[in-house]
Amino acid sequence: LELQKAECYSDENDPSSNTAEWKVSIAKAGRYNILLSSATKDTMNLSYTHKIKVTLQDNQLDIKPESNKILQDSDEVEYPYFQADSYMGTFYIQEPGEYNIQIISELVVSEESGAKLAGLSDDIKLMSLVLSPSTR
Repeated sequence: LELQKAECYSDENDPSSNTAEWKVSIAKAGRYNILLSSATKDTMNLSYTHKIKVTLQDNQLDIKPESNKILQDSDEVEYPYFQADSYMGTFYIQEPGEYNIQIISELVVSEESGAKLAGLSDDIKLMSLVLSPSTR
């Protein structure tokens, strides 16, 4: 789920409530791993200053992302950035259907407000959220 394709809500006065939201179709019930992909300049420290909230239905993950996997030759980012994937946790989906999933973070910046929020560090940028079926 690419951040560019999400419905984004930005609050210049309180960026900690900035939200990206996607509508997803889940075809099969089960447990899903949640990964956050970021573009980072520092592969040792992702520079997230606050926790990221991920919500699906009544479930919420509240995590300060750490780098679990660095992709050095990713086609998704350009130098001086590297792609960092962070494991956020899992959600259990009881039945197939349409769901809304959200990320809440000051790093969610809509295109309209991007130029206004130039004070944000460019060391780390949110790129996407990945849901993948959990395997044993």
